[in-house]
Amino acid sequence: GFHGDLTPEESKILLAEFYLRHRKDSVSIAHEFAKRKLVQQMAKL
Repeated sequence: GFHGDLTPEESKILLAEFYLRHRKDSVSIAHEFAKRKLVQQMAKL
Protein backbone atom coordinates (compact mmCIF):
# COMPACT_ATOMS: atom_id res chain seq x y z
CA GLY A 1 0.00 0.00 0.00
CA PHE A 2 0.98 3.59 -0.54
CA HIS A 3 0.35 6.73 1.49
CA GLY A 4 -1.26 4.95 4.43
CA ASP A 5 -4.13 3.50 2.41
CA LEU A 6 -3.97 0.14 4.22
CA THR A 7 -5.67 -0.66 7.48
CA PRO A 8 -3.41 -1.81 10.32
CA GLU A 9 -4.60 -5.39 9.75
CA GLU A 10 -3.84 -5.20 6.02
CA SER A 11 -0.37 -3.85 6.81
CA LYS A 12 0.30 -6.81 9.12
CA ILE A 13 -0.86 -9.26 6.45
CA LEU A 14 1.34 -7.62 3.82
CA LEU A 15 4.35 -7.70 6.13
CA ALA A 16 3.72 -11.37 6.98
CA GLU A 17 3.46 -12.33 3.29
CA PHE A 18 6.68 -10.47 2.49
CA TYR A 19 8.49 -12.12 5.39
CA LEU A 20 7.32 -15.62 4.47
CA ARG A 21 8.30 -15.18 0.82
CA HIS A 22 11.82 -14.06 1.66
CA ARG A 23 12.77 -16.45 4.45
CA LYS A 24 14.39 -19.79 3.68
CA ASP A 25 12.69 -21.39 6.66
CA SER A 26 9.20 -20.07 5.90
CA VAL A 27 7.77 -23.54 5.25
CA SER A 28 8.85 -24.74 8.68
CA ILE A 29 7.47 -21.56 10.26
CA ALA A 30 4.10 -22.10 8.56
CA HIS A 31 4.13 -25.77 9.57
CA GLU A 32 4.82 -24.89 13.21
CA PHE A 33 2.04 -22.30 13.17
CA ALA A 34 -0.40 -24.86 11.75
CA LYS A 35 0.56 -27.40 14.42
CA ARG A 36 0.01 -24.86 17.20
CA LYS A 37 -3.34 -23.85 15.72
CA LEU A 38 -4.42 -27.50 15.59
CA VAL A 39 -3.40 -28.06 19.22
CA GLN A 40 -5.40 -24.98 20.25
CA GLN A 41 -8.48 -26.21 18.42
CA MET A 42 -8.15 -29.71 19.85
CA ALA A 43 -7.95 -28.23 23.36
CA LYS A 44 -11.32 -26.54 22.82
CA LEU A 45 -13.06 -29.86 22.16
